[in-house]
Amino acid sequence: MSRALAIFGITGRTGRALARETAARGWTVRGLARPDGRVPDDLSNAFIVRGEFAERARVAETVAGADAVCVVVGPRVRSAAMTRPGRLEPAPAREIVRAG
Repeated sequence: MSRALAIFGITGRTGRALARETAARGWTVRGLARPDGRVPDDLSNAFIVRGEFAERARVAETVAGADAVCVVVGPRVRSAAMTRPGRLEPAPAREIVRAG
């Protein structure tokens, strides 16, 4: 029986690496990607949901059937102000918990 991992941030550098390793270990990969996010060809077997964290239905669709969830989302714009502790809102995690 295959296990499934839902990845939030699957199109970013860390998310892509996690998805590749997860698939190589025989897991099914699910991911939420921003509507404009580019999904690499080697992740074509992943189940990709297009949407934003604010879209509860898209979050629920992403985690449906997943055995585990991994959030590797970072800011779109690199900025020292954005990477200081306490500067990013925890809203995405709340949305995942609500959807699950």
